[in-house]
Amino acid sequence: MDSAMDLDGATPPKCFIKELPLEVILRITHSLKTEELGNFRLTCRGIETLLHNSFAGEFFSCKQFMISNFSLQTLVDISKSRMGRHLTKLQIGFEQFMPPHSIFAHTVQMRAREYRMKDIQDIVFHPSRTAKLYGNQCALWSSGAANEMLTEALRNLENLEDIVLRDCNSKRRSRDWPANEWRSYGIITALREAGALVSLGSQSSSYQFANIADQIFTLVLHALGRANVKPKGIEIICRHSCHLSDYTFALPQYSVPIVVPVIENLAKLHITVDGIEGSPDDIKNAETLFEKFIFHAKNLQDLRINGPTGRKGSLRPFLKCLGNTAPNPAGQDNTAPNPAGQDDMASDPAGQDNTAPDPAGQDNTAPDPAGQSIIQLPKLKVLSLGFMDSESELYLGVIKKFAPTLETLELWKVTMRQSAELRESRIDLPDDDVAACRHFCKELLGIPDLNLHQLSIGCMAEVDHRNAVTPLSIHIDRKSQVKYIGIDWRHFLRALIPTLCLVPGTEQSRQAEDIFHGGDDTQDSESEDEDD
Repeated sequence: MDSAMDLDGATPPKCFIKELPLEVILRITHSLKTEELGNFRLTCRGIETLLHNSFAGEFFSCKQFMISNFSLQTLVDISKSRMGRHLTKLQIGFEQFMPPHSIFAHTVQMRAREYRMKDIQDIVFHPSRTAKLYGNQCALWSSGAANEMLTEALRNLENLEDIVLRDCNSKRRSRDWPANEWRSYGIITALREAGALVSLGSQSSSYQFANIADQIFTLVLHALGRANVKPKGIEIICRHSCHLSDYTFALPQYSVPIVVPVIENLAKLHITVDGIEGSPDDIKNAETLFEKFIFHAKNLQDLRINGPTGRKGSLRPFLKCLGNTAPNPAGQDNTAPNPAGQDDMASDPAGQDNTAPDPAGQDNTAPDPAGQSIIQLPKLKVLSLGFMDSESELYLGVIKKFAPTLETLELWKVTMRQSAELRESRIDLPDDDVAACRHFCKELLGIPDLNLHQLSIGCMAEVDHRNAVTPLSIHIDRKSQVKYIGIDWRHFLRALIPTLCLVPGTEQSRQAEDIFHGGDDTQDSESEDEDD
């Protein structure tokens, strides 16, 4: 008994590791795997306190979740904990649970090996558990609980700055092994406990939702509005087929007071959108819902628009609305109510609009006095255009409009076409196959108030008017990519114009894994989340 009392009252051994400089401790822990780091933090409260800031910065400043009940519940719990104040970048993955009838046992084993999970032989497919996960996710969407849970979590994230929606996983996590992926929270647990698999990217539309990108984008916007959270940036990173459609930018009147304050506060908007289908004449005169959406982004400084990786319609209407400088002929917004101040789609028998239009009879989505919806973006500094195929004049129209404030211009995998007017004039252009690209560069030099600090052009292509189907690659100074940072971009570009040339026998690569120059995962940091 005496010896036991002596042991209980003994002074615990001194922890010499705590006396090391913090820089040395961080250098030691940098080489630890995630599980080892967790065990090291549990050795004593002093070490946990020393490592708290670095641990929170690496694992909680940016976290990725999926739309499932347990993943969103974890987000809610984190938002209420001491780690919630560290979360500045929230990522939402497009994962959807696959129904049991589409999963095979050998596929589960293959996925477990891909994730390098332990005890792979113990991971088996459980149809009943998988069916429950699949059904719960469907109920989460159908009941509106996804909106409630996300709104609750966002309301508690006081330092949130960016929202990222993605149909792919970043492969920049290197703590456990090279090129390790950051996956949405809960993926590993679902695979280990139920053998459940998720679809991500191009397969997503095969299951319960028609367009998961539209669903999640709309969900996040409304949750942000209801939580009164106004992040500085929203990014949609799509490498597969989950691109936003133009329909997702619709702003019905009940959404205006919820969503518009979020749009107005945005400083950064990166989107990947599908083109608009139709004949060339229809596309030329097409109107977009995106125009009414972007109209409210008065504080936008960084705009990136990527088209789809395949030929899925045209982005000409998006370029046209961005570059438009003249009001509609009648000076009216085409989506505004009729002159009597009535909305034809929602009016009562007395001829009154149930959604209460404003006194001037104007649409709330275009609240300027003249009923015009010309996009202004007076603070735009960075413009990035990628995966587009259009006439050079449309690109130039957008750049000319925002030239007074632009500081950075990026063009990545854009295809130039000769307009009918250019083919007819060709006054100062040689009779070669890069007429549109030369015309674009020369016109760019001639914009007087364009004072760029950075110019990036990569994988540009041109469609020969004699073969208006296949885009052929253009090399600049015998390179596919050029970049300039400085104060004399005109001298740089002027010297490159004579070097423009076709690359014989090659086509512009448009593989799904390609990314916008300087974007996507090249911007991901190591401060992201592991799965569980």
